[in-house]
Amino acid sequence: MRALLALLLLLLPAAGALGAPRPWPPTTTGVHVFSDQLAGDLTPAQVRFAARRYDGAQKLTRSQADGLRAVHPGFLVLHYRLGIGIGYRATGEGCAPTGEPIRIVEGDRWVIEWPDGGPGPGWLATRGGRPVLNCSWGWYLADLGDPGFRAWWSAGVARGLAANDDDGVFMDSLSVPSYLGASDFRPELPALDPAFEAAWSARIAGFLRWLGAGPVGRAGYLVPNAGSWITTRDRTDYSAADGVMVEGFAVPGDGGRYPEGDWALQASRVLRMARAGRAVIGQAYAAAPADRMFALGTYLLLRGRRSYLSLESGPGVEWWPEYDAPAGPAAPNAARSAPAAGASFGEALEQAQLRFSNHAQKRLETRGIALNDDGLARLAQAVPGSGRLRHPAPGLRGRCPDRNGLGAGPRPPGRPARPRRRRGGLRRPIVRAQ
Repeated sequence: MRALLALLLLLLPAAGALGAPRPWPPTTTGVHVFSDQLAGDLTPAQVRFAARRYDGAQKLTRSQADGLRAVHPGFLVLHYRLGIGIGYRATGEGCAPTGEPIRIVEGDRWVIEWPDGGPGPGWLATRGGRPVLNCSWGWYLADLGDPGFRAWWSAGVARGLAANDDDGVFMDSLSVPSYLGASDFRPELPALDPAFEAAWSARIAGFLRWLGAGPVGRAGYLVPNAGSWITTRDRTDYSAADGVMVEGFAVPGDGGRYPEGDWALQASRVLRMARAGRAVIGQAYAAAPADRMFALGTYLLLRGRRSYLSLESGPGVEWWPEYDAPAGPAAPNAARSAPAAGASFGEALEQAQLRFSNHAQKRLETRGIALNDDGLARLAQAVPGSGRLRHPAPGLRGRCPDRNGLGAGPRPPGRPARPRRRRGGLRRPIVRAQ
């Protein structure tokens, strides 16, 4: 075991070999978009459009990243890895992992994530002596404190960063595993167990601190997926990371709203990260105008120096009209009256910006009522109804999001299909405040 650990640590490139990451684009003005994923068969016009409009993306091959950076050298790319487990195989009936192997990007290849020869002793978390399998996504829960797992994970990420010229790693599902859906694991996890949750919060924080002090953390950004971040019991400390993604940002999906307390809790946590200078990627699965505008208003209220938004309705290239909103810097001493029902799009956004003040932030953090659902929802009344691109690039046609000619394209061999998200829901259950 010691020989294996020594070999894995030798495989870790030095921080200098990986190179310094590109800087986060500043976000104090405008609306800044960070894409979850781009299709692999974009036309040259689509590549130019994405490179000029998006600040960055994740899950890209090296050739995709190189093409985007030929247009925009500062385009930020995050390497994708599961942060809390090891991908095995797609699951079938009865949670049987008998499908295609789970793959990750390495250079221009999609390679099998599962380690050759299987995980080492102690790498996997167990319950009742059995390894714990996620039934929806086909991955096994890892013991984040195990030295062998840490060395293997770090070596793989460092290899991916170097092969892809990535700027950091997006660590998916890095939250207390029971918050992802306790009954979605075999064996099942406890739905309510403060001791279990506290132990996992400590493991996550410890893993992030260890990574931050090592070659991967010194050479690239650590960006965990914190989920919807609305569980009051959640005490996970992400301060050792360079940023977070909040999946289910502002709204749970089309036509839905969080209870005001849940929305305020999420917003307060996002605000603390933004104030600390961390990057925040707010990802919402919303296509209806009212829902998009609610997410936009929340984003403008909480926007810091490194704050990004992604409104997703599908896997194609997407650009919503409000992404071009003329949103200037915060006006800390302005009044915060809600926009009138007949306000123009620009006027409504200006009013939303006026709400982004030090006083409003303080009220939000302490009382959770600085900007409520009704105030934000009024922004939807000013949205143009057509949904068309205001400045379409040559070769782009149709409406936004463009579903005519901008599909996801063929999957790489052996890569599981990206599941369609149900209308009005996230790809994982939302844990309400308890």
